[in-house]
Amino acid sequence: MSIHVHAAPYPPPPKSTVATAAAANFTDSSMRKRPQAMQKPYAPLNYYAASPLRVADQHVKDHHGRSHRGPKKDHLQQLPQPQPPPLSMPPRHNKTTPLAHVTGIDPVVAKRFQDEYAQQNDNENIGDDLRAQQATRMGTVGTLDEALCLSLIETHDVTFVITDTGTGKSTRIPIALHRAHPDALVVNAQPRRTAAINLAQRVAEVLEAELGESVGYSVRGEHIGDIGETKIMYVTTYSLLIYFLWHEFKEKLPLSYIIVDEFHERTPDVEVILLMLKLWLQKHPGAFKLILCSATAQVEEWQSFFDGLTVGTYARSPIMYPVQEYFIEDLERLTGIRTAPILPQDSSNMVTSEQMYQLILVCKQLLEYLAKNTATQDSVLVFMPGRTQVELMTTWIRENLEESLEPIAWYRDVELSLIQEALARPAVTRKKVYVATDIAEVSLTLPDVVFVIDSGTGKRPQVSEKEKTSYAFPPLRLLWETTSNAQQRRGRVGRVQQGFYFSLLSRAHYKALRESDNRIKNAVLTEVVLHSLLITQKPFAFFQLCNEKPERGALAYSLHLLQDGGHIIRKDDPMADAERVSLDRQRTTHVMDSPWNVLIEEALAVASGALATAPAEAVRGFSVTKETAAGPVRSGEGSDKDFGDEEDSVEAANLEADAAAFQQCYFMTLRGVIAARSPVSVAAATNVFFGLLYGTPTLSMLAAAIESSKSPFHIPYTINDRMERVAMVRRVSSVMQRYHGFLQSDLICSMEVILEYMSMQRDGLSEEAQEEWCQERSLSRTRVVDTLNLFSQMKEQVSSVLPFPDVTDIDVLNAQFNQNAELLVLMLVASHTELAIQVQLDGPVAQRKGFVGHGMFFPLKCLKDESVPTVCPWDRNKISVPLSLQTIQRKVLAVFASQVEPDLFALVLLVFSYKLHYSMQCSGATPSFLMAVSHSGVRRTFQCDALTAQQILQLRRIQCAQLRCMQLQVEERVKANESEKLSAALKSANSDFGLPDSAMEAPYLIPTVLQHGLKLLVGRLKGSPSYTAQRRDIVEFLPGTPYCKRANSAELSPPVLQSVLIHSNNGLSVWQPTATAAAVAASSSTVIEAVSATERNGVEVVAPAVSFPAVESESERGEEDESDHSSDSGAHVPTFSYDV
Repeated sequence: MSIHVHAAPYPPPPKSTVATAAAANFTDSSMRKRPQAMQKPYAPLNYYAASPLRVADQHVKDHHGRSHRGPKKDHLQQLPQPQPPPLSMPPRHNKTTPLAHVTGIDPVVAKRFQDEYAQQNDNENIGDDLRAQQATRMGTVGTLDEALCLSLIETHDVTFVITDTGTGKSTRIPIALHRAHPDALVVNAQPRRTAAINLAQRVAEVLEAELGESVGYSVRGEHIGDIGETKIMYVTTYSLLIYFLWHEFKEKLPLSYIIVDEFHERTPDVEVILLMLKLWLQKHPGAFKLILCSATAQVEEWQSFFDGLTVGTYARSPIMYPVQEYFIEDLERLTGIRTAPILPQDSSNMVTSEQMYQLILVCKQLLEYLAKNTATQDSVLVFMPGRTQVELMTTWIRENLEESLEPIAWYRDVELSLIQEALARPAVTRKKVYVATDIAEVSLTLPDVVFVIDSGTGKRPQVSEKEKTSYAFPPLRLLWETTSNAQQRRGRVGRVQQGFYFSLLSRAHYKALRESDNRIKNAVLTEVVLHSLLITQKPFAFFQLCNEKPERGALAYSLHLLQDGGHIIRKDDPMADAERVSLDRQRTTHVMDSPWNVLIEEALAVASGALATAPAEAVRGFSVTKETAAGPVRSGEGSDKDFGDEEDSVEAANLEADAAAFQQCYFMTLRGVIAARSPVSVAAATNVFFGLLYGTPTLSMLAAAIESSKSPFHIPYTINDRMERVAMVRRVSSVMQRYHGFLQSDLICSMEVILEYMSMQRDGLSEEAQEEWCQERSLSRTRVVDTLNLFSQMKEQVSSVLPFPDVTDIDVLNAQFNQNAELLVLMLVASHTELAIQVQLDGPVAQRKGFVGHGMFFPLKCLKDESVPTVCPWDRNKISVPLSLQTIQRKVLAVFASQVEPDLFALVLLVFSYKLHYSMQCSGATPSFLMAVSHSGVRRTFQCDALTAQQILQLRRIQCAQLRCMQLQVEERVKANESEKLSAALKSANSDFGLPDSAMEAPYLIPTVLQHGLKLLVGRLKGSPSYTAQRRDIVEFLPGTPYCKRANSAELSPPVLQSVLIHSNNGLSVWQPTATAAAVAASSSTVIEAVSATERNGVEVVAPAVSFPAVESESERGEEDESDHSSDSGAHVPTFSYDV
């Protein structure tokens, strides 16, 4: 599509030569000289390179009025008008709104910029304080009034420090507190690890101290110094929350001053931390001082939250260096390009693709202008909404401005060492341009950056009640930035010298921006909900005490997900008292029954009393409001009144449900405790749990560390050519094949290469040799080191809960890996079953349709990320289990995956799922079992032959025995080699775990029994003719053939039994869903027969347990999905259900 250009809405370019003269005089002697190479004339630029939308070619009409593509024109000149049609023909009206209009440079705006930029090195207008700082070795560190700020801190419980960015909040306050109180312990919490590490390095340099002595930092997987011991600690909010949860405090926190920086971001961690600290100060006045720092927060929103505490506010820091502001109106006149007006955002706050295209067009023109008219050493920081836009912009710069600009991509996956290296590298012949996402917004000083170009956009996750899947996979939306984002981006300049802030929004649009985002309402809450159960049994009520409340549906989904995974259990569950895990504080350093529990229970009691009277009052108020709004009821309008009454009843029901949820209690199980103590995601921690269960804890922790740090195999960020990148992806994928690639698991390849790195490191290779070794294998050494640091931290933290036999000899670990590689794949799949994808399309069909399959437990189409190396082939009719999913326009993008056969996936699901329902089927020639597993409200049913089903149940019973031993080690601190105590505990359960006598007498052998049993079961299934026969009916197999197949339309018939992985008994019981008394009586004889048959098979039946049936998805009632035509139908999409 071409751009139809007309000049009517815009003023014509000036006919005088003033603009040309202004541009020529712009390099006057008052400005700093540019290198000779930059003064050469520039070739015409293609602004549409690497842009997905319109192109610059003009359509020229012939004398018949037909259009054909004409040659490209110089963008920097006035674009020609289309030739008019003959007079005999009616004129064609252009209905397309023009996106761009090229004009001349406005001499007034050019002169303004020239004059302001000429004062770049003018220090006459700065204060004496800044002059003194400039004379020191460390340079400027801010304009904060330390004496006034410290006075407010000492005389108030809570102090808000609201000043411009760059005034020294993050550096000067901790330094001043340390100098005033040398024995005090100061902790500063940052929202991002990059900021925490950089600030710690900066403050250590100012204090002329070694990092780790008086200044340190602690982030996930890495720390130098310790919280509560090192005088000044910079930490992430996650690290601070974990410290509060897992350290024992009596009546006093060991911290003197707690600083929460950038608290306006309101992440779930920040909300929970501030609630905990507020409750502590209300109970123990003066225990510590709380300082909340931000450049954009609205203090009024927090006043009521800190009722009962003394609150002070500091907001008096003078400006450091001037920041000159330019908006789109100014930039269009400065660069000579005019765009169609971009209207302020609507209620959705979404940015359209055409609007984004216009912004990028102006940004490119502005970069060219800065390249020609500013000094090389003055760098540029460009804010783009996401990684895609960052890579497109860096590609365009390389292709069009490579001689004068050096683009540096900066997003989450770019290693921090590369950015630090770029910051330290002087700009000699090319100006540096940092093209970044919002990762560069906060708590960073970029000393060489003079210009900030703000696109005014950002990508944010959004949770919506209308899209239930957003609770699990919040889609990233392209949104207009908030006022908070804009101020943070503006604050990247003016810290060490004068700066320029170029906003690609209009002034009116800029003033209409929303104040801030509510991060906790748009976050996945699973991890923070699990952590909260360490200090409260009422998570729903607990989060209602926060200043900002999470989305109700997202909280309910997180609780259901944790219950499905066996991490928590409701208090009203009959198994709850036996399954809850309590830690004795006399023998451990954990916070179960800690002072936090008392504080929170007292706060909940007050809140519960207020809620008790809320429903009736709310309903009365609602009714009055409805009547007032509707006015008197006329005749014939009774239906409207009835409708109002119905709404009243619905509102009352919702309030009653909220009151019930407010009082609902949950306990943490053994699996939940281990997951909460692991510094990784819940899914990765579940993999650690299975490793402890099956005797491979060290390897499973290494796998979890790799998952959290991401794949060590990588493609250099500097490769932007598409074909070159594709070739590089294939080359790295072939390298990965050498590392157990036949198992088709990216994580297993990563594990083996890191084990090889550890062997190489043990042999004493130099730093240079290690770097070269990594480059030969396309590894990121930084990511490898981060993985090993997290691996070490994880072993330390998990062992504090459950001591385990750690394998430190690398040769032994390698041998264990080679012996159990396939077992590791199975445990990896088991811990991520909720992300499983059924591959339905491959090759050209998948490319044409735009997806490869659907989620097994979520109703979204799935894409394979083609830009990353992998050994997972994503074959049709197989099951791929990715470790990461990113939502993109109602689809999910899958990376870092493992592929297994459908039968093997079914077997893994049945062996490892927390809860399993099953029944025997005797209708065919040979008996079989139907087994069902539920996850996220979706039930999947499978049919197995009798022997396979019995082996699955046998393995699950043995897992229960190992869980009982692990529970004793956690609660009673029994060691793994204390066989007598563990054996006595197994026998005291009065439950048949199906263990041989040797294992009962020596419980340390149970993991070996589990490994051996699972390998035999897998080998038996793989050797069966049914394993690869996906389209054959079960009745076609000979009697005795092992099989484990998906049964789409099958229903479990009474009696229905269940197997639950618990530690109190063998987990087997009768599960009776809701039924009439007549139905129960009619099936009683069948139940007795089934129980007798089960006992003959070595399965003991214990007391019935209450459970909640899941919804069978629609796809299970139909035929198997076809590869092509059935993929677009909605019949196969599972129901993603939940309730509170």
